[in-house]
Amino acid sequence: MKKSVPWLIIGILAWAFLDGFQSYFTELDPDEAYYWMYSKKLAWGYFDHPPMVALMIKLGYSLFPNELGVRLMTIVMHSGTIFLVWMLAGQKKEGKELLSLFLLLGAIPMFQLYGFITTPDPPLFFFTAFFFWAYHLFLQKDSWNHTLLLGIAMVLMLYSKYHGVLIILFTLISNLKLLKTPRFYLASIFGALLFVPHLWWQFEQEFPSLKYHLVGRNDPYAIKHTLNYLVNQLINFSPLLIPLWWMSLKNWNPKNLMHRAYIFTIYGFLGFFLLATIKGHAEPQWTAVLAIPLVVLGMEFLRANPGRRKLFHRLSILSILLVFIARILLMTPIGEKALPEFHKKVWIQALKEQAGDRPVLFVDNYRDPSTYSFYSGDFSTAINDPVSYRRNQFDIWSYEEKYHKQNVLLFGLPEWVYCRQMNPFKVARKNRKTCEADNIQITQKVLFEFSKPAYLISKGNKLEIRGVLSNPYSHDLDFQDPSWKIKPLIYIIHSDKQWEADAVINIQKIDARSNPVVQLTANLPILEKGTYQMAFMLEGNGMIYSMNSGLVKLEFE
Repeated sequence: MKKSVPWLIIGILAWAFLDGFQSYFTELDPDEAYYWMYSKKLAWGYFDHPPMVALMIKLGYSLFPNELGVRLMTIVMHSGTIFLVWMLAGQKKEGKELLSLFLLLGAIPMFQLYGFITTPDPPLFFFTAFFFWAYHLFLQKDSWNHTLLLGIAMVLMLYSKYHGVLIILFTLISNLKLLKTPRFYLASIFGALLFVPHLWWQFEQEFPSLKYHLVGRNDPYAIKHTLNYLVNQLINFSPLLIPLWWMSLKNWNPKNLMHRAYIFTIYGFLGFFLLATIKGHAEPQWTAVLAIPLVVLGMEFLRANPGRRKLFHRLSILSILLVFIARILLMTPIGEKALPEFHKKVWIQALKEQAGDRPVLFVDNYRDPSTYSFYSGDFSTAINDPVSYRRNQFDIWSYEEKYHKQNVLLFGLPEWVYCRQMNPFKVARKNRKTCEADNIQITQKVLFEFSKPAYLISKGNKLEIRGVLSNPYSHDLDFQDPSWKIKPLIYIIHSDKQWEADAVINIQKIDARSNPVVQLTANLPILEKGTYQMAFMLEGNGMIYSMNSGLVKLEFE
């Protein structure tokens, strides 16, 4: 082992240097900028993910306030992942073993990508490898130290990404005797206690992550989702190495419990997300963490079949060259057309010049305001249309309040149709629309609470209801302000159809942090007999909408 350690360290440092060089000269992906926004306001949780990625960026960016700082902890964790995979693969001292390690890991596109791109996946990689190592120690001896280490490993996976629960689940399924091991329960309880702060945050925010991941991403089934998922798996783990992975996995009689954990995790992950395509698109990176057990099993296969080693080394080198070309494109203007997500500065500068002294508010977009804030140096936020766009972390923050009664430039997607005087904006493949909005009134978090859970329309189409209209902001809302008109609406949903009806309320102004009882009337469209859902909305000057209530039943007789 002593002969291999220096070469292992040299290899890891060389890889880290390459990732650091790439990080410094590659613009942020929009998702990275979004997570950078997370780090500006640390919390125990965020709308989309647990807090680990925010903490990583906070630590790195405090040292280097640039792209390298955003990615610094990713590089550190990536180096640790390589070391842990070497530990899991047997720590063989032969040079060919280390060569296989670096070639197989380097041949996997997703493993290279998450060596410098900062998302929740790099910490999941690291803590998954750490979990398997802790589990290996626990199987050898379930001492108190190993029990606590296993619990820490489990909770750190969950603080990185919710997918960690699948790794724990499939490891448990691979060894059901754990259910008869008292200290496995202790490890689980210890990890659960450490996860309580995040669960409490979810409770306080009414479980936004759970609602989004289990319900918010549902789409009608389409065969393309399944086909895209299958193709992505071939690309994720290098098409050239698929034969190696298959031969490493086809043994359904693994020789030890670690093998069982790897195999059950791989098949379990792949099967779980294949089934997930029933409810919509499955992101390619959701299975990326499988690179860890695949490489460990792949190295064991090459060890047992030395005659195959040279072939798969050559295929790995070819795969590495292809990935390396893509990495070069990320850093150069040549890649602007091929990989536009990493080339943002051109359109951001153009938008900043157009905005002038006006702050920019983004409509229905959480990625662009994050990227604009990072590269322009001007803080921005998002105002989301509750009907046409998904909720995100900007809906939890209240950054929009600071722009109340200001003149702003709204920036929307091509399908944005509300603004009457929109201007086209097209720079560097960015096809968007802008609109100047003066004296804007912010209504996003105003809440109307219906007095009843259901309403009946028995004659005609007139709706008369009462409810509590709460204004949580520190500013008043003026329904009579001619410079920015706030119009109440009743929004009706049935199946895939929607209707809007103008409403009238019996007040002209809502004071800051007040919750008056109001009377609301509306002439609804004449609809067929049946059960519908209804919500209260506010329209801002014909430009932006806010969903300001939950859904209640509306029955037409």
